[in-house]
Amino acid sequence: DFINRAFLKNSETIDLADMMTGNYHRMAFDCSKEIKQILTFLSVEENLPAVIHCSAGKDRTGFISFLLQTLAGVETDAIHEDYLLTNNFMLNGKDVKKQELIFKILPLGKFNLDIFKPYQEARPEYLKSVSEEITNRHNTVEEYLIDYCMIPEEVVDRLKASLCKY
Repeated sequence: DFINRAFLKNSETIDLADMMTGNYHRMAFDCSKEIKQILTFLSVEENLPAVIHCSAGKDRTGFISFLLQTLAGVETDAIHEDYLLTNNFMLNGKDVKKQELIFKILPLGKFNLDIFKPYQEARPEYLKSVSEEITNRHNTVEEYLIDYCMIPEEVVDRLKASLCKY
């Protein structure tokens, strides 16, 4: 709703790429309780297998997937490549087409649809930026989870063992 109001008000001054980068930082540093809840749930074998998703499947899902893949020892470049695969599905999806149609039929005058792209895309800078900030503040994702998200070390160890089991 905020984005729609902001676009309708002044579409030329919004920098959605910066806003999306900020959203990733807020997920990491304002949602530690929720991250703890999700990862603790996933560390319990009886809760598996589990599907991780959100409304679009790129931001919250992408961030949680980044944390899980990092714990599993996946190389950073491979994690980022996997994250960008989202674009193969998102940018051709019904939701994106519907959003574009709405903006075309609304009387927005000189509205530029390209301004909306950063909101629709998974971009490498979103994940890389928050990944670097986690590393700068906490050295590793594991330390971030233990020290910042307050996930007990045994829960992190159990999660890592579960991720590497197969």
